[in-house]
Amino acid sequence: LLKDYEGEFPISEEAALERARQALEACGLGDMQSIDSEKTCIHRSEMLVSKGWDFIFTHGADGLPAIFDFMGASYGGKDLPVPTLCSPWGEEAALISVDEQGILCIDLRNIIQYEQRLVENVRLMPFDEIKEIVAQHLMQTYAYAAEQIPDSKITITKMELCMSLVSAKDDYFAGRLIPSWLVFFEYSGKNQD
Repeated sequence: LLKDYEGEFPISEEAALERARQALEACGLGDMQSIDSEKTCIHRSEMLVSKGWDFIFTHGADGLPAIFDFMGASYGGKDLPVPTLCSPWGEEAALISVDEQGILCIDLRNIIQYEQRLVENVRLMPFDEIKEIVAQHLMQTYAYAAEQIPDSKITITKMELCMSLVSAKDDYFAGRLIPSWLVFFEYSGKNQD
């Protein structure tokens, strides 16, 4: 099956890319950038039925240097650095397959609505307020009990400030650090008879 990928394909990469761009235009995503392409062969019962191209598009890597490929793995892509491990948003990608007959498939993932206000009136929070919010979250997440134990208590024993690196939008090699917390806590409470 690997030999099917050798040699010229019935449709050139340039012609396939033009069809993929037309499909993006029809979806209202004509401003997405092509970041990777690869040959694709479609087999049915080990018989070759189609040869074409897979393309990955995004909006400036969506502020992230990591993009999903067609198999679901995450990698840097052409001229992009290695992936970041976390971010406050999803990885945006349009995956399009094209053969000489036209579009084989379009897979849109995590398409973001731009010009949407995500955060308003951002301020730095005092540490005690952060600690209180973390404790409330821990109580709701880890200490919920159907019988509503009245003396349930979360005690934060230690908090460490960590940092998560995300790259700046439209600048693959510039990053910014956002705060994250490593929290150690104890839970106490007993059932009431």
